[in-house]
Amino acid sequence: DIAPTLLTEADVQAPERTQGQSLAPLLRGDVDSSTHRDFVRSEFYHALSPVNRPDIRGTYATMYRDRRHKLCVYHGLDAGELFDLQQDPGEFDNLWDRPDAQQLRFDLMKRSFDALAFATDIGTRHVTQF
Repeated sequence: DIAPTLLTEADVQAPERTQGQSLAPLLRGDVDSSTHRDFVRSEFYHALSPVNRPDIRGTYATMYRDRRHKLCVYHGLDAGELFDLQQDPGEFDNLWDRPDAQQLRFDLMKRSFDALAFATDIGTRHVTQF
Protein backbone atom coordinates (compact mmCIF):
# COMPACT_ATOMS: atom_id res chain seq x y z
CA ASP A 1 0.00 0.00 0.00
CA ILE A 2 3.00 2.29 0.34
CA ALA A 3 3.70 2.61 -3.40
CA PRO A 4 0.09 3.49 -4.32
CA THR A 5 0.01 6.01 -1.44
CA LEU A 6 3.19 7.76 -2.61
CA LEU A 7 1.95 7.82 -6.21
CA THR A 8 -1.38 9.29 -5.11
CA GLU A 9 0.31 12.01 -3.09
CA ALA A 10 2.63 12.82 -6.01
CA ASP A 11 -0.44 13.04 -8.26
CA VAL A 12 0.93 10.26 -10.47
CA GLN A 13 -1.34 7.63 -12.00
CA ALA A 14 -0.45 4.15 -10.71
CA PRO A 15 0.21 1.52 -13.39
CA GLU A 16 -2.76 -0.76 -14.02
CA ARG A 17 -1.07 -3.81 -12.45
CA THR A 18 -0.02 -2.03 -9.26
CA GLN A 19 -0.91 -4.06 -6.20
CA GLY A 20 -2.25 -2.40 -3.11
CA GLN A 21 -4.48 0.52 -2.28
CA SER A 22 -3.56 4.07 -1.44
CA LEU A 23 -3.60 4.81 2.28
CA ALA A 24 -3.99 8.54 1.59
CA PRO A 25 -7.79 8.71 2.15
CA LEU A 26 -7.37 6.71 5.35
CA LEU A 27 -4.53 8.91 6.61
CA ARG A 28 -6.53 12.05 5.87
CA GLY A 29 -9.53 10.64 7.73
CA ASP A 30 -11.69 10.71 4.60
CA VAL A 31 -12.79 7.06 5.00
CA ASP A 32 -13.55 4.66 7.83
CA SER A 33 -10.53 2.47 8.64
CA SER A 34 -12.72 -0.65 8.63
CA THR A 35 -13.25 -0.25 4.88
CA HIS A 36 -9.59 -0.38 3.81
CA ARG A 37 -8.88 -4.12 3.97
CA ASP A 38 -10.69 -7.27 5.05
CA PHE A 39 -7.46 -9.10 5.86
CA VAL A 40 -3.70 -8.84 6.02
CA ARG A 41 -1.21 -11.51 4.94
CA SER A 42 2.48 -11.47 5.78
CA GLU A 43 5.52 -13.68 5.27
CA PHE A 44 8.48 -14.21 7.55
CA TYR A 45 11.71 -16.04 6.76
CA HIS A 46 13.64 -17.71 9.59
CA ALA A 47 10.64 -17.99 11.88
CA LEU A 48 11.22 -20.07 15.01
CA SER A 49 14.96 -19.36 14.78
CA PRO A 50 16.58 -19.03 18.21
CA VAL A 51 18.74 -15.95 18.63
CA ASN A 52 22.49 -16.64 18.64
CA ARG A 53 21.98 -20.23 17.41
CA PRO A 54 23.07 -20.32 13.75
CA ASP A 55 23.15 -24.12 13.99
CA ILE A 56 19.35 -24.20 14.29
CA ARG A 57 17.69 -23.19 11.08
CA GLY A 58 14.19 -21.80 11.36
CA THR A 59 11.35 -22.16 8.94
CA TYR A 60 9.34 -20.03 6.56
CA ALA A 61 6.10 -18.74 8.06
CA THR A 62 3.00 -17.03 6.75
CA MET A 63 0.35 -15.18 8.72
CA TYR A 64 -3.22 -14.48 7.66
CA ARG A 65 -5.35 -12.23 9.86
CA ASP A 66 -8.87 -11.01 9.37
CA ARG A 67 -11.08 -9.12 11.79
CA ARG A 68 -11.87 -12.27 13.79
CA HIS A 69 -9.07 -14.81 13.37
CA LYS A 70 -5.30 -15.03 13.13
CA LEU A 71 -3.56 -18.00 11.49
CA CYS A 72 0.21 -18.59 11.49
CA VAL A 73 1.58 -21.49 9.45
CA TYR A 74 5.14 -22.72 9.94
CA HIS A 75 5.83 -24.34 6.58
CA GLY A 76 7.69 -27.63 6.47
CA LEU A 77 6.61 -28.39 10.02
CA ASP A 78 3.34 -29.76 11.32
CA ALA A 79 2.97 -26.65 13.45
CA GLY A 80 1.02 -23.46 13.51
CA GLU A 81 -1.12 -21.12 15.52
CA LEU A 82 -4.80 -20.30 15.21
CA PHE A 83 -6.57 -17.78 17.41
CA ASP A 84 -10.10 -16.46 17.70
CA LEU A 85 -9.32 -12.80 18.36
CA GLN A 86 -12.82 -12.00 19.59
CA GLN A 87 -12.77 -14.74 22.23
CA ASP A 88 -9.03 -14.61 22.91
CA PRO A 89 -7.56 -11.17 22.06
CA GLY A 90 -4.39 -11.97 24.03
CA GLU A 91 -3.72 -15.04 21.84
CA PHE A 92 -3.35 -17.51 24.71
CA ASP A 93 -5.63 -20.33 23.43
CA ASN A 94 -4.05 -21.89 20.33
CA LEU A 95 -6.80 -23.70 18.38
CA TRP A 96 -4.41 -25.18 15.78
CA ASP A 97 -4.64 -28.82 16.96
CA ARG A 98 -8.25 -28.77 18.16
CA PRO A 99 -10.45 -31.15 16.14
CA ASP A 100 -13.40 -28.73 16.26
CA ALA A 101 -11.26 -26.00 14.64
CA GLN A 102 -9.93 -28.03 11.69
CA GLN A 103 -12.48 -26.71 9.17
CA LEU A 104 -11.75 -23.14 10.25
CA ARG A 105 -8.03 -23.82 9.91
CA PHE A 106 -8.56 -25.19 6.41
CA ASP A 107 -10.75 -22.23 5.38
CA LEU A 108 -8.18 -19.68 6.60
CA MET A 109 -5.32 -21.57 4.91
CA LYS A 110 -7.29 -21.52 1.65
CA ARG A 111 -7.93 -17.77 1.99
CA SER A 112 -4.23 -17.20 2.59
CA PHE A 113 -3.31 -19.31 -0.42
CA ASP A 114 -5.88 -17.50 -2.58
CA ALA A 115 -4.49 -14.13 -1.45
CA LEU A 116 -1.03 -15.24 -2.56
CA ALA A 117 -2.29 -16.49 -5.92
CA PHE A 118 -4.22 -13.29 -6.62
CA ALA A 119 -1.21 -11.13 -5.69
CA THR A 120 1.00 -12.78 -8.31
CA ASP A 121 2.12 -10.53 -11.14
CA ILE A 122 0.39 -11.94 -14.20
CA GLY A 123 2.41 -9.86 -16.62
CA THR A 124 1.26 -7.32 -19.14
CA ARG A 125 -2.36 -7.03 -20.13
CA HIS A 126 -3.36 -9.32 -22.99
CA VAL A 127 -4.59 -7.65 -26.15
CA THR A 128 -5.79 -10.89 -27.75
CA GLN A 129 -7.34 -14.08 -26.44
CA PHE A 130 -3.97 -15.87 -26.57
